[in-house]
Amino acid sequence: MYKITYSAYVSASLVNKLRAPRNVPVVKEWEIRITVGTDELDENGGGKHFDSFLEEFRNEIAHMNNYYLNALEYFEDKNPSLENIAKWIFDTAKEAVAKKGWDLKILNVYIKNDENYWVEYSENI
Repeated sequence: MYKITYSAYVSASLVNKLRAPRNVPVVKEWEIRITVGTDELDENGGGKHFDSFLEEFRNEIAHMNNYYLNALEYFEDKNPSLENIAKWIFDTAKEAVAKKGWDLKILNVYIKNDENYWVEYSENI
């Protein structure tokens, strides 16, 4: 399997329901990495659909910038913890790949909060 990892920086606001009893939104900045894989190469010898996925990923991440995550339907009944955000990004990417019919597998999503704390989500560890 050929794998590629894309990285982007995001700034979004949220209310951590467990840590913000006054419901005051905080702005967080993260590095987000997503790794995808394929067994197929395109006519140029690159991973098939990698470029298309990168464009889609960049567009989706751009929508996250300066967004209030609690307003998303996914977080109506979930705390927007890094763990839940990583799973939401993973599920969203997986759904987009399936909808486009790309022969790609989402392998993991990694979110770095700071030098000492990061979260990684994958379906198969």
